Amino acid sequence: MKNTLAKALYYIQRNGIFRIAINGWYYLIVVHYKKNLSYKYLKWKWVEIWALMNPFPFNKKVAEVRYSDYKSTKDLIEAYPALASFKLVDVEYVCPADDLHSIPTDSQDFLIASHVFEHLPNPIGGLEEFYRVCRDQAIIYLTVPEKTRTGDQFRTRTPLSHMVDDYRDPSSERDLEHFREHIYMSPADPVAFEKEARYLQKTIESFHYHVFLEQDVIDIVNWCNRNIAVNFEIIDHKPLLVNNPADLDFALIIRCHK
Repeated sequence: MKNTLAKALYYIQRNGIFRIAINGWYYLIVVHYKKNLSYKYLKWKWVEIWALMNPFPFNKKVAEVRYSDYKSTKDLIEAYPALASFKLVDVEYVCPADDLHSIPTDSQDFLIASHVFEHLPNPIGGLEEFYRVCRDQAIIYLTVPEKTRTGDQFRTRTPLSHMVDDYRDPSSERDLEHFREHIYMSPADPVAFEKEARYLQKTIESFHYHVFLEQDVIDIVNWCNRNIAVNFEIIDHKPLLVNNPADLDFALIIRCHK
């Protein structure tokens, strides 16, 4: 208890009570914005992907949620022991985000993927799979970190042509480009550069393959409508709150027509 109090006092002394109050206010604005969108759209039966210890807020009176992850809750804790100190959601559907084979076709009224899209080696294939499990008129709530607000700020926006190539002709060598970008984000020995990139590709499980601004994801959705068997309609969005330093992401609310 004394140690915790000492840390709190040190944090206040270092940052100043005014800065802490302002940062808290910024954060509450973001939470309020997201909760309003959630309560507006999250209804009936739906699934959230990769929620871990931070599930999206929803109105329990009108919505029933199940959770999907690439490992069961037990296996996640075994793989990442630090998660044991958190209260994780109970994973019902065990499957990768871009291969939701455990979830029946046309079974969901709503699907939420918050900070998932950037982790997919094949984002277009991921959207196609999201569409498969959704019913007619179902909604996909896609939340994506904006590259300028994360450690990806020095990386180049991933072009649409790259996404199309990842969909039509998946390639581990093309994926390797993103691990090379990751090394550029911090000092690296040039001699060991390629070795490090290939090591990361083999060993890291959670990684931002691609980086986006909002328009980039809109362009992907529009490309899908023109070129594959989906019919998406963007009906709402949460833009990046530019003047709010606590905001890290944007969101697209997408309706599925079948």
